[in-house]
Amino acid sequence: MAHETLFTNRIVFLDTLILVFVFYFRLSFRVPRAKAEGEHQQWRKIMITVNEYMVRSLLGPLGGTSDRDDSECLQLSNVDGNSELQVKEIIKKYILPFYFSASEKYKMATKQSLSYFLTTNKMDYWHHYDSYLIAFDHPTDPRDFFLWIWDILFPGEDYHIEDISAYCVVEDINEPYNYL
Repeated sequence: MAHETLFTNRIVFLDTLILVFVFYFRLSFRVPRAKAEGEHQQWRKIMITVNEYMVRSLLGPLGGTSDRDDSECLQLSNVDGNSELQVKEIIKKYILPFYFSASEKYKMATKQSLSYFLTTNKMDYWHHYDSYLIAFDHPTDPRDFFLWIWDILFPGEDYHIEDISAYCVVEDINEPYNYL
């Protein structure tokens, strides 16, 4: 019986010692808080994640139209990809309803991503456009197509980002599906 009490006391002592150690460890390694209101510290900055696959997902409603044989796709094949007016009408008809029927989180992530990639020009616009097999050719500069998407989805808004240091690029092909 005395042996069991001694054993129990040692366990209680060890548990207490561990708790004291953990508490001390947490206090000694705390990150210092900002000293003054408005003081900027890099570690406190919130990163905005962007993903080119979010931008690419906007092309979904037009995807595969070059492979179909119905009359609507035949009409799309006659669109002049360099005609801003014609392409914007297609964007209004296909991409605009798709975008506005999506969740708010999807819309926010897509808008931030489109804004970032239009600002930095760090996206392979040719590849993303061509990979969707859209029935009409892209403009001579395929970036124009994505600029026209911005114009239709966010009329009157500027896509330029002044400080891109708050942005973090991720390459997750499955991210657009997380918002469905």
